[in-house]
Formats: sequence, structure tokens, C-alpha cells
Amino acid sequence: NGIGIIGGVMNFNYSEEQTLLQDSVTKFIANDYDYETRQRHSAMEQGFDPATWQTFAELGWLCVPFSEEDGGIGGGAVEIMIMMEAFGKGLVVEPFVPTVLMAGQLIARLGSAEQKAEWLGAIIEGSRKLSVAAIEPQSRFDWFDVGTSATPEGDNVILSGNKAMVLHGG
Repeated sequence: NGIGIIGGVMNFNYSEEQTLLQDSVTKFIANDYDYETRQRHSAMEQGFDPATWQTFAELGWLCVPFSEEDGGIGGGAVEIMIMMEAFGKGLVVEPFVPTVLMAGQLIARLGSAEQKAEWLGAIIEGSRKLSVAAIEPQSRFDWFDVGTSATPEGDNVILSGNKAMVLHGG
């Protein structure tokens, strides 16, 4: 089940789990995230609604792309696409992209066991929100044009440089 190749033919049917995820996210957006709700959320001090963020955690959406070993369900590109399509229709302002997809996936893929233990569970349960300061003023969104440096100094690392447009950086 799910998108893949079966007998040499592309299968574009969602698995039962993918269909349940799609139904869950689509119904939430349709019933609980209309334009006026989005406007209220974006006007809040944080730029989103912490209670809605906690609902995302309770619904299991924050754990979707993380491996089972890291406390997630091991969802992949199709599951993320399902969620992002619905989030796009609702113009969702909660920090799913910076926290779960950017910072969370960096930690999941490159973090030490200690970093994963400290951060991933907190992201999945909704108690931590993160962002990635990657884009620099001169880079014009070229992630490889980096002027910032990180210099070890004893037990610390000194960062020197400028970052711009940190999504949900506040």
C-alpha cells in the first residue's frame, strides 16, 4: 500500500495510514482553522497560537517525519506532502516548517545521541520550538554562500557573522 511501484506500474494510492493522516489534517483545517482563526493566530505575540501548536502535538503531527528510534512514526516525503498541502490550504502560521522540518530534521540527521535525546522528544511533544539561522544578507537565499564562522574557544564555540530572515526566529 502507498505510493510506490507494484509489478512495474506506479501506484499512486495512499496507504491506509496516509489516508487517515490526510483525513485528520484536512478535517482540522476545514473545521478549526478558517481565515479568521489564522488572522487571530498571526496577530498573537508569538505569531502563532501555542494552544494550536499543542493540538498538533496531541494529534501526532509533530512526530510524523521522525524515525521510530527518535520517537516518531518514520513518515517520509509523501506524509509531509499530505500535511503541507492541507497546511497550505489553511495558511497555517504555526512553526511546523522551522521546528519540525528544518531544525528537527537537522538534529535527527546530524545530531549526537545526547542532542537527539535533549531536543527531539521536546519537539515531538510540542514543548520546544526551534528555528535555523541559515540565510545571510549577502547570500540571496544561496545556503552555500556562508560568511559566518564558528571558532572553538575552550569548551565554547564563538559564532561571528550575520544572519537574516530567521523563520519564526523570535
